[in-house]
Amino acid sequence: MKITSKEKEMREHSDNGTKDDTLMWDMLEYHIKKYNVTKVYETGTYLGGSTVNFSELVDEVWTVEWLDWLCTFSKRHFSELSKTNIKLIHGSSADVFSQLLPLTRFEHDRVLFFLDAHGHHSPILKELAVIFANRDCAPPLIGIHDFFNPNLPDLAAGSHMVDDTQNRYRLDETLVTPALDEGYGKGKYTFNYPTGSSLARPGYSGPGSVLITPK
Repeated sequence: MKITSKEKEMREHSDNGTKDDTLMWDMLEYHIKKYNVTKVYETGTYLGGSTVNFSELVDEVWTVEWLDWLCTFSKRHFSELSKTNIKLIHGSSADVFSQLLPLTRFEHDRVLFFLDAHGHHSPILKELAVIFANRDCAPPLIGIHDFFNPNLPDLAAGSHMVDDTQNRYRLDETLVTPALDEGYGKGKYTFNYPTGSSLARPGYSGPGSVLITPK
């Protein structure tokens, strides 16, 4: 199938976005190997750049995308790359997880949930609730993109604000700690942030990210 100029531009944008997050990927790859992660569940497929990266690090990737046209684009992209270990589902992440996870046999798998696509009406707290309510695997690793990095307070532009019906919150440790305390147990997890000299370079405005690991 012929690739349109628009699709080519989108794929280049996806590749460039992945490169901008090099330090995040260094952190993710290190912990995926350390914990012997075999499955990744990703929310927010977008253009599929991170999905492809994960597919090269683990045995199986499940990715969820809400927008139909992005699903169509990414399915074609994965097919052309012969990525047979990627499963793409169209729908709302919390709804998909609530249906998928109870039917999944994890056995001895170590799982990473990578939660992305956090616009103003973020499902992050619903996602966390479903993850901890529906799993029979070892305590999972949880990556969250667009997350406020307390080590870089001037990088607030790279972290999203989250709305509910009445209030607005920053996507940070304070917001997710109650859910993590409930899921892991108090004091039984660690917030890990990307580190490296390039994070402090003038003009850096990349997104924040965090990886939560069990103790």
